[in-house]
Amino acid sequence: MFLFWTLVSVLLMLGFLGGYILPVKIPVASFSYLTIIFLAFLDCFFFSMYLWLEEIHSSWRIFIRLMLELIFGCFLIYFGDRSALDLYLVAAIPLGASAFFNFQRLFFA
Repeated sequence: MFLFWTLVSVLLMLGFLGGYILPVKIPVASFSYLTIIFLAFLDCFFFSMYLWLEEIHSSWRIFIRLMLELIFGCFLIYFGDRSALDLYLVAAIPLGASAFFNFQRLFFA
């Protein structure tokens, strides 16, 4: 358990350091997609940790949840771009709320 969290911490620090040092140019049009992807992964991470602590071993639930969140969120963003509406908040707000509810359920329940 300690080795896992040490590895996660080291990889997280390496990722932040690499992102700080290496200049990465991201097109402005893809920021809304990156927001949805980040929130979906964050939500699924907290959900998987909650399932792991409750000793519910079902990885298919995590995978299906991630795929549905990504498909629904990216569809809303694509539809919003085509119809000239800002619909990324329609997908980002529920995903962010779900991630924080899973975070709260994981650490404060």
